[in-house]
Amino acid sequence: LELFFAGAILMDEVDLVLHPLKSELNFPLGNKEPLDLTQSKIGKGFRWEIPFHLLDALFHAGEGRMAMALHGSVEAEAVLAEIKSVVDEGTRSKVLQ
Repeated sequence: LELFFAGAILMDEVDLVLHPLKSELNFPLGNKEPLDLTQSKIGKGFRWEIPFHLLDALFHAGEGRMAMALHGSVEAEAVLAEIKSVVDEGTRSKVLQ
């Protein structure tokens, strides 16, 4: 029984785990509320742009250009420079796939 309490599971079939008729894990209780960052005052929220920003950061490390604008953010430029240095180091030491 210790394995069940101390272990962790990595599920690949998330569609089966979250299917309401095939899984015992998906029983939402309470009122329906929108997910975080899905709505903003001007329309769709930032939640739908997060994956594009993450991919953009990796492509910037490899190609030096971005598809989405930074809007002059010094902090974003610093993060991009750090990601680039880590990707370059991983490439040099052949530990990046």
